[in-house]
Amino acid sequence: MSRLRPGDPGREAHQPCRVRPGLRRGRQAPPGRGDSPGSRSGGGGVVTSEQWRGIPGFSRYAVSDCGGVMSLSRTTRANKTGVWLRPSKRLKLQVSPDGYDKVCLLGDDGKRAKVTVSRLMLLAFVGPPPSARHQAAHLDGNPRRNTLDNLAWKTPKENCADKVAHGTHLFGEAVWNAALTEATAERILLRLRDTRDSYSEILRDFPDVAVALAKMNAGENWAHVRPDIPRPIRPVRKFAPKRRLTAAEVAEIRRLYRHEAPRPGHRTLARRYGVSPTNMRRILSGATWTEES
Repeated sequence: MSRLRPGDPGREAHQPCRVRPGLRRGRQAPPGRGDSPGSRSGGGGVVTSEQWRGIPGFSRYAVSDCGGVMSLSRTTRANKTGVWLRPSKRLKLQVSPDGYDKVCLLGDDGKRAKVTVSRLMLLAFVGPPPSARHQAAHLDGNPRRNTLDNLAWKTPKENCADKVAHGTHLFGEAVWNAALTEATAERILLRLRDTRDSYSEILRDFPDVAVALAKMNAGENWAHVRPDIPRPIRPVRKFAPKRRLTAAEVAEIRRLYRHEAPRPGHRTLARRYGVSPTNMRRILSGATWTEES
């Protein structure tokens, strides 16, 4: 980097060294320092050319369609009189423990964030995610192959289904924080099938196990253990859906409670309007729906 001061003959010549407008239109960006065009690849393998685009929310950087990330050329002040010219530079990617390429960038809000390269590529070349829940998914299950034809926005449910199809989804003992082993899970399932012991009685014999037996019984957890045992093993208790009251109903409930003779109790009103006695008590006491009191 060279340091220039006001009055130096080369100051005006170096002034345009900023983000090139062509970057945001998808033109070929200048190679980073020490790079030669066509000699780099971001997703593995040698590429002949890379298309670079600016990243929404990270205007100081650009990402390529092959998974490369670079910081753009810019001028920064060193002191009151000096100016530093920072050339564009290709950034070194970090590999997370789960195998995804990540890079730490300074956002336009002034905060640093460690973002996956796959998400940066979709933001730049595809557009923003359809919702805040969408994730950058690799279609072939390889988190290191960052190419546009291998990336797409997907919901967590769709992404998890792809992991199951690719064989990369961890379950059972393979999960680092698994609550029990498959042998213990099999013993619990057989106990649920062959005895009439309650959940608390079963867990009393497994003091080191913290697991929801109701979900095991329904087949929501540990369904891969003893698939020959049909789920649910025991009848599942079904709860009525929660009832959401309107403001008019709340006003009517309070009017009945205050003026009807004989005055109905909170349990009677709870059964009439399909809510729990606890919620009805909170409505009558003014703990909830305070604006309607």
